[in-house]
Amino acid sequence: MYVNYATDISLMLGGLINIVGYIIMSLIIDLEINIFLLFLNTFISVLISFIIKFFDIMLDYKSIERVSFEDDENYYYVKIVPKITFFRSNKTIKRFYIK
Repeated sequence: MYVNYATDISLMLGGLINIVGYIIMSLIIDLEINIFLLFLNTFISVLISFIIKFFDIMLDYKSIERVSFEDDENYYYVKIVPKITFFRSNKTIKRFYIK
């Protein structure tokens, strides 16, 4: 079983749990908090996490392959995502001048 955009979902849920947890603890401890700053700081943290995730690794998601195989005891389901490779052109141009 696979989930598309699992890292995006986990980052958003982490931000939501941060806000809900902080509000619940502030109610239990009777701590006065600035809700606007709580939302702003959480938004900035999640945004920074998305930026780091974006620049972490570049993968070629158009060439995803799903492979399944089995041995005597287990089934294996593997999702293969190749890295993006930038090919350099090894072409050499030879110019002939005829006089």
